[in-house]
Amino acid sequence: MAELPWKPVIYLPVNLTLRLDTAVFQAEDLERWSQSTAARLLGPGARRRRVRRLASDLLKYTSLMKSLKNRGLPAAAAVFFWPDFATPRATAEVYVMADGHPDGPVTLGRARELTGRDKNSLGETEAAEAEVPAGPAFRAHRYQALWGSMAPYNVMEEISWFIWPAGAGATVIMTVSWRERMFSKAGITIADDMARNFRVEPSA
Repeated sequence: MAELPWKPVIYLPVNLTLRLDTAVFQAEDLERWSQSTAARLLGPGARRRRVRRLASDLLKYTSLMKSLKNRGLPAAAAVFFWPDFATPRATAEVYVMADGHPDGPVTLGRARELTGRDKNSLGETEAAEAEVPAGPAFRAHRYQALWGSMAPYNVMEEISWFIWPAGAGATVIMTVSWRERMFSKAGITIADDMARNFRVEPSA
């Protein structure tokens, strides 16, 4: 990510949320981090099996993010849980792409292209231009097929927001995704609240 004279201020729900910053994905020993984090979230009285299962989920997620080198590391990320920290329900990633990025600035047309139909699409993308306090934005809501996954986990639902903060010289891309329809209302609310509450502030 190019150096910018501002930093993103990311709003996340307070309850049952694990926030991850770039330093987590840069850790040399993600397995050790996953194990210690799972133990901390579940508390000293948690069964070892539950700790191992949560640690495995966290390791899979952080390893995936680290492996997507073509995207760069997210400026922030999160895992959302419900009804307790034993069960992750959704994830979020926030990327900041400077206009001077080698791939060029992310225009409205590019945002539509990135969230349009592809081979994994299920139905049409629900897309709309919008305005949030930080500046003009674009919102896309879509469903993607996850090949090889068993029902009901073979469909990914996601909300993506593209925000162009006034005078920032960059695009902020937020995506919240989940697999369970029971989490749909909560996932949509989380994504929309993140966009409406997003702001930038000076780095210094």
